[in-house]
Amino acid sequence: MNYLNIYDILYIHDILIVEKYNYDEPIEPAYEYQENDLIDCIHKIDVSINNPKQTFDGVELYPTLEEKAGVLFLSIIKNHPFINGNKRTAVFSLFLFMAMNNCWLKFKHYELYKLAESLSSRSTAEIGFDKEKAEVIEYIQKGKIEFKESMAPGIIKKIFKRLLDFNK
Repeated sequence: MNYLNIYDILYIHDILIVEKYNYDEPIEPAYEYQENDLIDCIHKIDVSINNPKQTFDGVELYPTLEEKAGVLFLSIIKNHPFINGNKRTAVFSLFLFMAMNNCWLKFKHYELYKLAESLSSRSTAEIGFDKEKAEVIEYIQKGKIEFKESMAPGIIKKIFKRLLDFNK
């Protein structure tokens, strides 16, 4: 299993979101945050990227790709590491995580963004983390496409085109 790291998330936010998908909103790149805000941001990213790797007594809590992807997506949204751009960062991160693990999602970016908006607008205390997690995992399971060897030559180009066309 391949995982995103802190640098991947910072790149997604600071380069892709701030420069290409800010929708005329004031999105400050993390490298311009005040020291305490930056420390908080890095900590929340670290928690988000490590949530999918959790184990208990040597057993993975999230053994499947869909579970790991869902927990990553939900963690970025709920941990809210950035001042702005968290939902967009979660959507990009989900696409990239799936691609790093030889899968894709057949959803349009705005469908995932609507899910992210829905999740961010509700309180986990009201719904419960397990219910939210189950909702996201089910959504990912419905849209997962595994790469075939024949797809390999053009898939990276398609991934980047999809990410770069995110706001269309």
